[in-house]
Amino acid sequence: MKRYIAQISGMALFWMGVISTAPAHAQEITPEAIAARYTAATRSGDWSSVAQLMHPEALSQFQTMFAPLVAAEPQKVGTSFFGVRSKQEYDKLSRVEVFERFMRALSKQIPGMAIALDTSDLKIIGHVREQPDLAHIVYRMNTQLEGIKISKTSVMTLKKDGQSWKALLLGNIEGLAAALSRPQLSPDKSLQHPRN
Repeated sequence: MKRYIAQISGMALFWMGVISTAPAHAQEITPEAIAARYTAATRSGDWSSVAQLMHPEALSQFQTMFAPLVAAEPQKVGTSFFGVRSKQEYDKLSRVEVFERFMRALSKQIPGMAIALDTSDLKIIGHVREQPDLAHIVYRMNTQLEGIKISKTSVMTLKKDGQSWKALLLGNIEGLAAALSRPQLSPDKSLQHPRN
């Protein structure tokens, strides 16, 4: 049971791209500087600031990803995660509102998520420029959820939006959306007491 919760929580944490704080003297234009701001906002639960540091393409992808889940499960997904009662109401939300509402709900409904974010040990290993406007940051994250240690090396991708770097979604966002569509992950009950 604890391991099941840890797996879902870990998926959410790695999806969010929580990465290590860069040195204070890092220049604002570097991917590491944006990553540092992203990290600070994530750890403090400031989802509005996190959304502002995400690329518009990522926010649009996020909004599109959850639209069919809201249509199929308006109570379970729409009301519990986005505060809407129908797909029509969901469509009226901005992409920033969709992201903020989901993250606030997720942080409340997954036991230990806030603590895991606050106590995570994270380290940037380095970054690679694939293109002038596309950079990949390699990072290692160590955390503990429900007494289970989790360590993973992952890649976070940032893309230029005008003159500023913005974060893209990690590849396992589809896995997170799929997990929320499963019956055993009912927001009000199963995240607290998952079935074996």
